[in-house]
Amino acid sequence: MVKRIIENGSLFFRAYMLLIFVDFGLRFFGFPKIVKICLKEVKLAENSTASLDWDKISKTVRIAQKAFLFYLKPQTKCLERSLVICSLLRRLGIPAQFCIGCPKYPPFNFHAWVECEGRIVNDFDSIKDTYIQVAVK
Repeated sequence: MVKRIIENGSLFFRAYMLLIFVDFGLRFFGFPKIVKICLKEVKLAENSTASLDWDKISKTVRIAQKAFLFYLKPQTKCLERSLVICSLLRRLGIPAQFCIGCPKYPPFNFHAWVECEGRIVNDFDSIKDTYIQVAVK
C-alpha cells in the first residue's frame, strides 16, 4: 500500500511539474519546440506486440487529471493536458499518439487529445464524430 501511494504521488508530481513546463514552455519557446521535447518517440521492448496495459493507462490519465485540478490556472487547455498525458504515457513506454483535430462545421477551433491504439484515452469517444483529425505525432 505504501509503495502504491509513493508511485501515485510520484506520478502526480511528475504530471504537475510537466504541466508547469508545458505551460511556460508554450509561452516562451513555442509549440514546435515543446512538442519536440515532450513527445519523444517511445523505445518499445522487443515483445511490443503484447496488448497495452489499459489499467496503467487509465490510472496515469486519472492521476494527471487530478494534477490539472491543483494547477494555478483556473482551467488548463486541451493542448496542455494532452501534451502532458501523452508525454507521461510515452515515458512509461506506452505508444501514445498526440492528436489535433478541427471541427467538421464552424466555428473552426482546434482540439487536442491522446490516443492509444486508436482509442481516445483523455476525452470522450464522440470527439471523432465532431472533429476531423488533422495532425498526429
